[in-house]
Amino acid sequence: MQYVGRCEMFVLIDVVSATKDVAASSEMPVPECSQGQLPSCLETYGVTHVIASDKGTRVRCLFQEDSIPALTRAPTEHAAVLVCQSLNGTLASDENACRR
Repeated sequence: MQYVGRCEMFVLIDVVSATKDVAASSEMPVPECSQGQLPSCLETYGVTHVIASDKGTRVRCLFQEDSIPALTRAPTEHAAVLVCQSLNGTLASDENACRR
């Protein structure tokens, strides 16, 4: 995983809520929109949660402004593994709150 602003591709993962299983996974090029518009751009693809390796809180705050939970400082790991860890409550996150 890379910083959101420097990624060439995003990984979209569909999850079966009842079983917490990965139903499908696909890669998509980063949409052409300004960084401030990224949350609303990704919402059009059905994105409801974000896991990013970004170290700053800016990315998380940006997504939270659009009511999209964002976990930052994720370890470098395959996206499906990170999603499964997140669903099982074993993925560590950055605990710093957004300050406005």
